[in-house]
Amino acid sequence: MCVIAATNRDLHVAMRAGEFRQEGPVGSLQKEMANHERMLIERALAETQGRVSGPGGAAMILHLPPSTLSAKMKAFKIFPSKFKIRQA
Repeated sequence: MCVIAATNRDLHVAMRAGEFRQEGPVGSLQKEMANHERMLIERALAETQGRVSGPGGAAMILHLPPSTLSAKMKAFKIFPSKFKIRQA
């Protein structure tokens, strides 16, 4: 989460500790959006312990059809098994 404030010509961005902050020129909008989309998918999969579809699945959280989420996961090379909690 960040807070953006503007005064006159100055733009200030305050971010929580530990969040990524890129110094220098900002990357392309397409690249930034893809990074954000990947982060949202990974966060939803972590929250659902790797469950992609069905009640309480990541697709439901992200308001996406499961097939769309699966296609995006394939494009980003995100594997739901990475987010499953292994039982001892």
